[in-house]
Amino acid sequence: MKTISNSIISTFLVLIVMSQLSPAQIKIQKDKQNIVSSRLEGKWIEDKQIHNRLNNTIVQNIILTFRSDEEALKQISKKDSLFYGKKITYMAGFMNIDGEEYPFILQEHNGIPTIVCFDKLKGNDYMKINVSTMLVVAEKTQNDLLFICDN
Repeated sequence: MKTISNSIISTFLVLIVMSQLSPAQIKIQKDKQNIVSSRLEGKWIEDKQIHNRLNNTIVQNIILTFRSDEEALKQISKKDSLFYGKKITYMAGFMNIDGEEYPFILQEHNGIPTIVCFDKLKGNDYMKINVSTMLVVAEKTQNDLLFICDN
């Protein structure tokens, strides 16, 4: 009887260790203190004056819309989910750029809020676009400023 008990205990311990070694999946960690994740959702319109002050490029009148939706995680490949699952994800959803919708996640990279957008290529392969993000909070939410910089 003792060998059966030891065998069951050994199996149980192996299962615990294996579950702790299993690769991470992307999981959302909501945080109301996270300024970007708490205020990113909605429509963002390019500000021509600020664009001209910061860039030497032509204003493109870009409209970005962010929608929080954890269903977006289902569109991210297992390989990418394992890679990005190693970091804290504060938000997931869909980003719409001029009528095209892409799944995205919001994480941090070296302390900087980063949006990772997944652009579908062929089959289940995605091109990942990482953009550093800064959100300046205004008194009225509609006056917040979103700065994104392609890495």
